[in-house]
Amino acid sequence: MTTTPTDPTPPTANSLQPSLPYSGPRPINRKSHSDWTTKRVPLNAIAAARRDFGGLDIVVANAGVVHLTPAWEIDDDEWNAIVGVNLTGVFNTLRSAARAFIDQGRGGSVICTGSTCSRRAQLGLSAYTASKHGVLGLVRSFALELAPHGIRVNLVEPGNTDTPMIHHDGLYRRVRPDLEQVTRDDVAAGFQTMNALATPWVQPVDVSSAVVWLASDAARYVTGIELPVDAGHLIT
Repeated sequence: MTTTPTDPTPPTANSLQPSLPYSGPRPINRKSHSDWTTKRVPLNAIAAARRDFGGLDIVVANAGVVHLTPAWEIDDDEWNAIVGVNLTGVFNTLRSAARAFIDQGRGGSVICTGSTCSRRAQLGLSAYTASKHGVLGLVRSFALELAPHGIRVNLVEPGNTDTPMIHHDGLYRRVRPDLEQVTRDDVAAGFQTMNALATPWVQPVDVSSAVVWLASDAARYVTGIELPVDAGHLIT
């Protein structure tokens, strides 16, 4: 499992525990405050996983940082920070995972976290949208090139998810500019209008469940796909 410190709600080890009786190795949640935009960090993390578990089978590249800024007001630092984490960090992880899987010669599965912004632009999110479009391109390219090695690469695309990434004053005020003090309850109806299903946002477990399925043998012939977990946001 690879996460970045800028990801507000990385899946926990407990959330990935199997529900059936299981006596094998358990996932370990390693919190890292390293710079995943450098190639050294994912290389070291993957080497440690191979050492600790005797091999590598699944890698999840889960990274997300976002700022609400009009496209023409984005400065170089903001652009580099968003693209660095969301795209370069994912590329570094994919590259390191691919090399490890090929070296092992027994296949593997990589799941990247995209977004509905991998396919649809949103106001004020041009850097984020560009980075998540880029992740979609990486997934398609790596899936195609790694298929002969039996390595699967897929993308999960969360919509608005019940985490601090959407629950903050800046986004609340965008949804309800008419209110001085905006609460979670005040914005729920506005978020609901973005989705086809009757919910304002999905839960983190909805996303992690999709990741677990993509990593499992149930999806053994699934590669190069985009799996939205968005309550129907993309079809509205």
